Amino acid sequence: MSGKLDSLRLKLISVEVLRVLKKEFSYDELSPVFNLSPSLLSQYINGRILPSTERAREIINKFHETLLPKLLDRKLKLTNGVVDVSKIISDTQLLSLVASVVVEEFSEVEKVLTVETDGIPLAVLIAEKIGVDIAIAKHRKEIGVRDFIEIKRVFPSGLYSYLYLPKNILKPDEKILVVDDIIRSGATISALLDACKIAKANPIGAFALVAMRSTVNKLTQLYKIPVKALKYI
Repeated sequence: MSGKLDSLRLKLISVEVLRVLKKEFSYDELSPVFNLSPSLLSQYINGRILPSTERAREIINKFHETLLPKLLDRKLKLTNGVVDVSKIISDTQLLSLVASVVVEEFSEVEKVLTVETDGIPLAVLIAEKIGVDIAIAKHRKEIGVRDFIEIKRVFPSGLYSYLYLPKNILKPDEKILVVDDIIRSGATISALLDACKIAKANPIGAFALVAMRSTVNKLTQLYKIPVKALKYI
């Protein structure tokens, strides 16, 4: 039974992929990528038929390898070095597919850790797909919570701020995936990883939609964990 369910899940994901792509690409653009006729693509997208398991797998692989980077380029806005990911964060279908990609990359997660506010949508979808809880670091102490982990977030300019987590929300040895929307200086990711250290939790990786490659390399060397992004700048 599980094999049949996995096959159906694969087919449904592939249809969701095509529906997301159709919002940004024409049938004439999609047809040569998947080597499928526009009429057949239309039938998949409109739910008249489902692709075979093998074809569903091919659609998903092509999406990851070829069209996801192009889709991100269309939705990202880069102005004077400032990255705007609002069009990605607001597209719940696309975020759901991105979450599926992340789940494949990080399989043994026991909790997802993020910071308010823009990291929350993706973190929630990832946690939901894995079937784990989420922990959210906040910029001020939450009313009604007595004990906190307080983490200093230091920016390259020398300015700093604090993030707060309820003290027992991260458990010792718990496998944590840190998620945010953008990795720029690395100050936020570093603060969240430091929170894991204070709680004696076990961070197994970090993920962002967009990241500066130089910062990713620095974080990877410093914390000895995989730090990944969908788009590097």
